[in-house]
Amino acid sequence: LDLASDGNLLAATDAHIDMLTAAFACDRTRVATLMLCPGTDLRDFSSFGGPGGDHHNLSHDGVYNPAGADALGYINNWYAKRVASFLSKLDSIVEDPDTGATLLDNSIVYWGNEDGCNGYDAHPGWAMPTLLAGGAGGAIKTGRYIDYRTLGKGIQYDAGGYSADQPTDYIGRPFNSLLISLMQAMGLAPEDYENGGAGYGDYAGIYNGQYSVSDGQQPLPFLAG
Repeated sequence: LDLASDGNLLAATDAHIDMLTAAFACDRTRVATLMLCPGTDLRDFSSFGGPGGDHHNLSHDGVYNPAGADALGYINNWYAKRVASFLSKLDSIVEDPDTGATLLDNSIVYWGNEDGCNGYDAHPGWAMPTLLAGGAGGAIKTGRYIDYRTLGKGIQYDAGGYSADQPTDYIGRPFNSLLISLMQAMGLAPEDYENGGAGYGDYAGIYNGQYSVSDGQQPLPFLAG
């Protein structure tokens, strides 16, 4: 496939999904990333019958421009269909004939993006939507919607530490908490991922106590199976 051609994006993506599914089924790897982003040069979705446009610019413009919002919605829907295809293929492979557990049942699929849902600009790093599928053999409860925001407690600072004058959302939990939950669901203990302190990752971006560091150093509540 000519990967420089937008017309081949669907075929190339499906080929990657088939390869990842086979790699998991054959136990050639247990961790993988499938990344679809502006770097794949999603310039012209008219190749698939949708509106054209630069994905990156649309992610900034969609809040202010109805046409941009429609185009961005089409792109995100296109992504969702690829994720659904991947989940269906994982779920078609039975790993335990006695229980009927599938490859999907025994996996964790995390789907996220860098576009927050805050009614202001898509790129600020708050109100980040996340979807988990699979459940890791029962380690994570699925089939639920959990909102970790504290209603009434507005976001005060943006990612640079400046006063956030325009956000329309509320403070939730540090993203680090989700990563800790995923690692523990996959059998890791704190000593496997902690490096010089409690929790995981960098907490330097928590300006003036906007988020609770202690919450970020723990797994998310209500998530474990």
